[in-house]
Amino acid sequence: MIQFLRRNQQSFIVFTFLYGIVAVIISYIKHPNFSTLSSPFRNPLISGVISNNLLNQNTYLLFTILAILALVFLGFYFTRITLKFLILSSRSQFPALFFLSISAFAISGELFPEAIVSCLFLLLCIERLFDSVGQKGLSYRFFDSGILLGLSCLFYMNMIFLIPFFLLTQIILRQVNWRELLFVLLGVSLPFLYGLILLYLKGYSIAGARDHILQWVLLKRISSGNIYFLSGTGFYLFMLLISSLYALRKFATTKILIRKYYQLLFLLFLNLLCILLFVPSASKELFFLLAIPGSVPLSIYFTNCRSNIVNNLFLLILLAFPIIIYFI
Repeated sequence: MIQFLRRNQQSFIVFTFLYGIVAVIISYIKHPNFSTLSSPFRNPLISGVISNNLLNQNTYLLFTILAILALVFLGFYFTRITLKFLILSSRSQFPALFFLSISAFAISGELFPEAIVSCLFLLLCIERLFDSVGQKGLSYRFFDSGILLGLSCLFYMNMIFLIPFFLLTQIILRQVNWRELLFVLLGVSLPFLYGLILLYLKGYSIAGARDHILQWVLLKRISSGNIYFLSGTGFYLFMLLISSLYALRKFATTKILIRKYYQLLFLLFLNLLCILLFVPSASKELFFLLAIPGSVPLSIYFTNCRSNIVNNLFLLILLAFPIIIYFI
């Protein structure tokens, strides 16, 4: 299977697209009755337009189709980023495939459309940040990335906790400049400022909006899960460890800049993992975001490993686990 996917890029693209369709459609079949997150977990800002107003039982199938197209687009867009910045040594569609596979853990009857939208903003941010390398003088790409992060927070509030990653990105990729660090913070604050002005003009209480945001972030959300879900995530963590150790062997022959990209993706993974573990309202929707850094070491491993029985079995399990857990 590995050898076939490596040699047939067009078939690989079709296979990835079909995998995304199967992953989302199976979730729809297993969760035919739509249910929104109950208060107080209705997202506090403009994301409520999606989950609380547009998304209802009649439009659930439409949003299921849109979720398929969105996830497939995000997967291939992330593949484009890995090729643009030479994160992978050869052209491969494995990043898109593993992005969809890891994202499949987050798909449920609610679909978490806000986190999918925030995932798009995060990919745009990553591309803008990586593009800042080599720019002379002040790089306003950090300001752009801050605005994108602020916009993503309007859809999924827990994105605000990614500010440490953005600050570390400036420190690792460029010489430390307090102005560029300030650009990130200013960029993040602008969408919030416009959002609060809009709420004020519409007659909403600013203090009430603040309390709603704090309530949404701090209250514990209980996610549905079982032993099969935990087994699947455990196997993925095991394969991430194996593939990361394998990728470390490649560092000695890679350029310094590409090593920095790897470091940043690892820091992004740690930042997202901390959000998942320590922010009460964070739940399975974080898998949409974890799929970005998590798919890189897996892609490096399966792009370069031997196509033997064991590795083919590992790949089959990785792709099958997120889907079969819906049947068990």
